[in-house]
Amino acid sequence: MEKSINSKQKKMPSGLIEFYAMQLADSFSKGVWTPLTAIYILALGGNILHLGELTAVFGVAYTIGSYIVAKVGYRYRYNILPITYGFIAIYYLVLIFVNSIDQLYIVMFFGSLAASLIGPSLKGIPLDFIDQNVYVIFQQRQKMLMSIIIAIAGYLGALFIHHSGNHAPHISQQITVFKSIFISLFIFSLAVFIYSIFFLKRYKYHQID
Repeated sequence: MEKSINSKQKKMPSGLIEFYAMQLADSFSKGVWTPLTAIYILALGGNILHLGELTAVFGVAYTIGSYIVAKVGYRYRYNILPITYGFIAIYYLVLIFVNSIDQLYIVMFFGSLAASLIGPSLKGIPLDFIDQNVYVIFQQRQKMLMSIIIAIAGYLGALFIHHSGNHAPHISQQITVFKSIFISLFIFSLAVFIYSIFFLKRYKYHQID
């Protein structure tokens, strides 16, 4: 199938807009959660060593998962989308029930694998709609918007905890406020998952092998 625009055109195809919108929505969830990770670990009774170990677990599992999926998953890049966002929704759902550091290791490992699945889609799908020259420009715009959204999301997450009545959960070791955040992120991620199914049905045959 021919791509929607050529390198001289500047209008972004609707399919790519929808794809980037899903990425931005997913980035919002990550932006809320990531800055709070250290505080959450302390609230669970953990320490700086646990933070380092969990960072290593996430990083290694994500890297290995991304490599494996990149080797075998490119041709399935559209089908991978709902699987990825579905697993991410499950990740936030399971976080609601975490009550110990030991449980968090398992959940973080699962979350890293879930996040790694989307690798082949991030570049493969945009190049189904546009050529390489336009991709570079649009991708830079996407990264700029993503950085802004992550920054805003991180601030909103911190603001929510600050005004929750328990602005120092790492001291009181009360995790109720985090459960409220995880519930919100689960609902948000579930909406992204549902939309990714519609995206798959609408654009699957746009794929250029």
